[in-house]
Amino acid sequence: MAKYFNLIGPGVVDGKDTYELIAPGEVNNITSITISPSASLDVTFTLFIEDDPISGTSRKITMLNSIDVPYGSALILNETSMFSFGEEFGLYIKVGNTDSIDLIIN
Repeated sequence: MAKYFNLIGPGVVDGKDTYELIAPGEVNNITSITISPSASLDVTFTLFIEDDPISGTSRKITMLNSIDVPYGSALILNETSMFSFGEEFGLYIKVGNTDSIDLIIN
């Protein structure tokens, strides 16, 4: 089943810097991720996995760092080996300061 997210950066009212897409321990059956701007501006994001973000001693692995997606386009990540991290890791996205992103996980 697809998961849909509308994510806004910390410079927007009610926005956050980092969003949890899949929690550690959750089953990971990702086949693709689609990321696109939801407002009429380009967006920037960083995608990473982390095993225990609350502990302060977690292992963090950046998958994509400071990627720009122009308005009117979408980035589709469909290389399934990219998502074959273990259940001890969660999937997170850091959103640019004033960015608004639509994200779909299949």
